[in-house]
Amino acid sequence: MPAKLLTTKRIQAINKLKIIADFRSVEETLSRINFGMIEYEPYKFISQLKNGATDGDTMYTTETAEAKKPLSDDSSVKPASSETRTAEQTDITVSADAAPVTPDVLSDENEPDTAVTVMTENDTVPEKDETQVPAEAEPHDTAMAETKEEEAPHVIMETADVKTPEPGSAEDLSNNTISSEASSVEKPSESVQIADIPAEDENLITPEMLQEKDIATLKVLIDEKNADAMYELADRYLNGHNGVRKNTAKGLALLEEACNNDNRNAQYVYGQLLLNDAKSSASQKSHGAELIIKAAESGHPDAMYLAGVLLYKGEYGIIRNLNKAFEYFSMASEQNNQKATYMMAKMYLNGEGVKENKQRGFNLLIHTARNNPDAAFDLATIFEGGVIDGVKDERQAAENFVYAARKGNRNAYRKAGLYLIGTKTGTKEALRYLEQYRNRNDREVDSALLNYYIATNNQREIAGLIAVAPAEIQEQYPVEMGMLYENGNGVSQDYVKAEEYYRKGTDMKIADAFCHLGDLFNNGLGRTRDLRAAVGQYTRGADMGSASCKEKLAVIKATETNYRNYGEAHSLITGIPEMKRSDTGKAVLAAMYLYGKGAQKSPSEALKLLRTMKTGGASVVRSVYESGNSKGSLCTNPILAGGIGVKNRNSIQLSIGLLSDLFFIKDYADNSGTLNFSEILSKAKKICKHPAISIMFDATEPGRKPASANPTDPEAQYRLAMHLFREGNYEESVKWLKQSADQEHVKALNNLGIYYLFGIGTTQNNQKAHDTIIKAVSRGNPKAHFNLAALKMYGIGCNADTKKAVEILHTAAKMGDRGASVQLTYNYLNGVWASDNEDEAFVELLNILTDK
Repeated sequence: MPAKLLTTKRIQAINKLKIIADFRSVEETLSRINFGMIEYEPYKFISQLKNGATDGDTMYTTETAEAKKPLSDDSSVKPASSETRTAEQTDITVSADAAPVTPDVLSDENEPDTAVTVMTENDTVPEKDETQVPAEAEPHDTAMAETKEEEAPHVIMETADVKTPEPGSAEDLSNNTISSEASSVEKPSESVQIADIPAEDENLITPEMLQEKDIATLKVLIDEKNADAMYELADRYLNGHNGVRKNTAKGLALLEEACNNDNRNAQYVYGQLLLNDAKSSASQKSHGAELIIKAAESGHPDAMYLAGVLLYKGEYGIIRNLNKAFEYFSMASEQNNQKATYMMAKMYLNGEGVKENKQRGFNLLIHTARNNPDAAFDLATIFEGGVIDGVKDERQAAENFVYAARKGNRNAYRKAGLYLIGTKTGTKEALRYLEQYRNRNDREVDSALLNYYIATNNQREIAGLIAVAPAEIQEQYPVEMGMLYENGNGVSQDYVKAEEYYRKGTDMKIADAFCHLGDLFNNGLGRTRDLRAAVGQYTRGADMGSASCKEKLAVIKATETNYRNYGEAHSLITGIPEMKRSDTGKAVLAAMYLYGKGAQKSPSEALKLLRTMKTGGASVVRSVYESGNSKGSLCTNPILAGGIGVKNRNSIQLSIGLLSDLFFIKDYADNSGTLNFSEILSKAKKICKHPAISIMFDATEPGRKPASANPTDPEAQYRLAMHLFREGNYEESVKWLKQSADQEHVKALNNLGIYYLFGIGTTQNNQKAHDTIIKAVSRGNPKAHFNLAALKMYGIGCNADTKKAVEILHTAAKMGDRGASVQLTYNYLNGVWASDNEDEAFVELLNILTDK
């Protein structure tokens, strides 16, 4: 064993012996207290205590207390007897010997090995003074005084022998120091040579004192190779405190110098820095590991644990040595390092570096589990049974799993969650723990979750878990099983199986089963569409109070020609409590208020419903009614601006709308007479500083500056073209846009069509505009569809075809073009295209509101 390691073990053993002596001193002091006197004559006890002598041998009772009462007041002022004075002197001597003033050997890691003890002036053990004990004294008193005085050598030896030989020296290693000190406790009469006690260094400077020193003093001490001073100044440089500006380079240099001078704190800190720095090379990390080992050999408690880890894992050039790892964990554990205690427990349990001892490992886990979640997890595993014979406790297992999970041990989540959800003692916490295990073929978890959701009647969660539930549970939930097969969620999609389960639900009189069965008929899933059968199923479910069936039946009553009855549809929706209405039901009711179908026309009532809906279409319709004529609202809603411009025959308002929607092109031309792009943009800027140009891609958004001035890639050519457009260089822009479009770049095709339409940098040509946009449409671009619909509507570059234009517009809306959706909504609400067929307009509006 290395000399430094042996010295550390020796110090620890001596410290334990010192604690034993301290307990013995306390015990002796308590034995001299006369508790009877405290009860019956407290003032006398206090008086004697102040004078340093107490009557310790008199047994006090009520009778003796009465007998001891003074006969006259004069007795209280009698001079003390010689016996009393002798007792005083004896007690003072014993007190001093029994409880010496000594420093804590391990109180400071860098403190020199000096012991302080109470001694006489001549540094010799005071001899017993026979003259102080009178002849008439009781034998018991004399024996006690002799025994107590004989204890003095024992106490002095304990404090003086802590560091007698030089630690790690040949003399130190040749002696069985721990044994001799232990025998000293057993034989208190053994004497010790006081000459062996090292003298206290009056010039000693402790690390605590260095913290108060100025920089100049520290530098002087550093020149004298004071490693503690090096470490102190390094710490100031690294952290920038105590009047020192932070300087990492200087701090590291001093830290390394302190390491070279065997300062264990520096070795520990620098070693950790090297190990934890991601930029450290393999050799630097190896050096860091070596420094940690050196600090541990010098007795640094935290370094002992890290040294144990390095030796246990065999990392960073340290050869794996389980025996040494266990030794270091053991020493660190004695310094109350809970992580080290946990590692000792693991090694005992697995027989690593020490003989397997599961019981001892188990006991250590119990000791550290409240401070270490990993230990709590391992302890819980043992309490589950099967690890140690006779050890099994389900409650203890569960509690430790929960504790470990709460402290961040993810391995404990599953068991903790199962316990909490099973006992209903923390369901929210349990759901959080179990979330990562659901739908992973973990039947125990899925079953526990299903039982919980069944108890809380959470139908949505039940549907998600029912697929892995036992067959007897599945039979109890035919609707959920039918939904799984209908949607192919967790099982192969099978409409026939879905219908079987839905029919089982209808046999069980489950209202929603009729709704789902009606959906199969209505949507033609697994069969041809059968609207009559769907209506029948929806009606039966609605009669049983199903809100879903009522809404679906209302949609048919409002949209299907053969079943249209707006009044019945209105009654069905209003018969559903507001809190249970879905967005579909709200959409039907809102459309009725907007068109006055089945209810009195009331845009304000429709707006109230639209504000509670979450669909994109509802947001579009709401914007039409909520936006006013203010400058801000016109700029944020260009189509609304265009609509107002149509009513006011105002070309400025129309210009704002036209830049985002080509459907305003005819009205603008009728009011202005020209389709010059620069003029249109100039008018729009009279109201909007930066008007939106939504008919093209990337017309207003700042983009990346092209890397090349002569690109060959179509995307790079397109980016260059739009960069030049935003700078107003239209002629140069169109040149690069054509090159990109020639390579079938879809955005370039759409934008080039707009260039031809308005003559941007080129000659205006409606035919080329139409044909170029058609190419973009053929590649599935929604914005190109929206633009083409306007050209078809007004016959620009083609024959006018209103029906075809509306079809294309609907396609653009379904593809997600917001402008198309807004245009459809605006025109249907204002009867522009559907004034002759309000039923068709109603259906289109309903499709928009429900995002169909």
